[in-house]
Amino acid sequence: MSDSSHSDNFDVKLHALRNLYVRDLNSKIDALGVTLEEARRSGQVNDLQLPKQLAHSLASSAQTFGFPEVMRGARLIEQYLCERLALDQGLVQNTSAAWKPAFDALQVLRQATVHKPAPSPVNERSTAFLLTPEHGNPERALLLIEENSHGGRDLSSQFGYLGYQVESIAHGQQQNSCEHFLFQKPRAILIDTDDREPISYQAYLNNLGLPHAADDETPIIFLCNHNHINARLAALRAGGSAFFNKPVDVGVLIDAVDRLTRLTDLPPLRVMIVEDQEHMARFYASVLRQGGFEVRVVLDAMTVLENLEEFEPDLLLIDMYMPYCSGTELAQIIRQQEAFISVPIVYLSAETDVAAKLEAMRLGGDDFISKPVDPSFLISTVRTRTLRHQHIRQHIVRDGLTGLLNHTRFKEQINIEIARARRLQQPLSLAMIDIDHFKHVNDTYGHPAGDRVLRLLSRFLERRLRCTDVCGRFGGEEFGVLLTSADAEQAAKVMDTLREDFSQLEQTAEQQAFHVTFSCGIADLSAATDATQLIRQADRALYRAKHGGRNQVRIATLFND
Repeated sequence: MSDSSHSDNFDVKLHALRNLYVRDLNSKIDALGVTLEEARRSGQVNDLQLPKQLAHSLASSAQTFGFPEVMRGARLIEQYLCERLALDQGLVQNTSAAWKPAFDALQVLRQATVHKPAPSPVNERSTAFLLTPEHGNPERALLLIEENSHGGRDLSSQFGYLGYQVESIAHGQQQNSCEHFLFQKPRAILIDTDDREPISYQAYLNNLGLPHAADDETPIIFLCNHNHINARLAALRAGGSAFFNKPVDVGVLIDAVDRLTRLTDLPPLRVMIVEDQEHMARFYASVLRQGGFEVRVVLDAMTVLENLEEFEPDLLLIDMYMPYCSGTELAQIIRQQEAFISVPIVYLSAETDVAAKLEAMRLGGDDFISKPVDPSFLISTVRTRTLRHQHIRQHIVRDGLTGLLNHTRFKEQINIEIARARRLQQPLSLAMIDIDHFKHVNDTYGHPAGDRVLRLLSRFLERRLRCTDVCGRFGGEEFGVLLTSADAEQAAKVMDTLREDFSQLEQTAEQQAFHVTFSCGIADLSAATDATQLIRQADRALYRAKHGGRNQVRIATLFND
């Protein structure tokens, strides 16, 4: 999508949100008036808290949506009520001087011309930031340029099993084919120089037109028979980002491509917004979705815990002042849940009192974003916080060798997915995988080769399965896969295809090539009542696959256990 399309999209959404805000603005002002009148009648200091919160929220939202008169009137009421609270004095009924300033400001609000078109609250700088398109995972397209076509077809098939599209162009075909594929912007360019002398690398690239077509976003990787420093230096000077001596381990090469292209296949960063004002919540959500985040809005703070368990956010964006449950109270409740003790909490508030901010941070918050919210600052702050949290979380819940969920976290995820499947009345399958003759691999080729096999299987599973499926390492050479919305028969078809394709991947150790297979056992919720039974049934199916000849898939429900 073009920048102009993104611009039009966001402008339309913002205009619609502003119109909704205008439609409900009078009712918000009336609600503030009602609470002020109730506070006047009671004369109690505690009854000033609700109108103060309503005035605070009204001032913030009016400034965000571009209504300065409303903002000023609401701010006057808020400041006046803060003064009364500081003096520990209510709006005494028989003393008009005690409540008249608040009601005078209320009349200013009611007389404000709220239907006049409001200026955009998004300044030029933040608009430019927002209109930068945020793409999801790009297509896995690679360009392989080689001296001969034989090796390219082999390498192409290896990448293909891992879910990549490879365009292989042999010597003599480069000019037209290369120009065509470069126009498609490949994720990376792999150049097999064969026996070409290092001194000619730059001239070779010049003939291909690569210095003009490739940029910093398209790394060039050299594959070469030479391993001496002259070859590496020539490749570096020719613009190479990586250099591999042939024969190349495809798993190591995949890791390099992923690292250089930042193709991590991680799910979108998830943000939960807890805000009682629907218009404000929808505004924040639109801004964050424009920035590439997955967003869930919670309007009722009392439903946060169930939403936390279901959505598993990477960050919580919480309004500081909400009726019935304040942002700081909510933060403390969230911090009592062990699973969410480290999830970043960012407050949204127009609070200027430094002492109040410090107290809010002490009670569980990590950061403040001041209202009115600048969209570019919102995206930047949320992205920084979520990425940091995700990075730390990776080390806690991920297996160090494979990068998949570790044993403990994967078992927790089974319970989460079972609950979700039952709630949505959808099937769920668990596949248990065990690498065949893995001890033989370690004994024959060495433990480093065994580690590479484990890493390659993990990459293979991540790239070939859907983003909604969950992979984990159970331990040793055993892996688990949760296939959502799939019964055992459907899961078996998927896993059997993966089993066959994985067996075609070429593993290497000290220039020796070998192939590895795996066995798989599958169970679904029709064969189990809970996570323990599901694991046991899948494990029994795996046992039968291993003892039935290996390199096969078995389903638990096909036999009596």
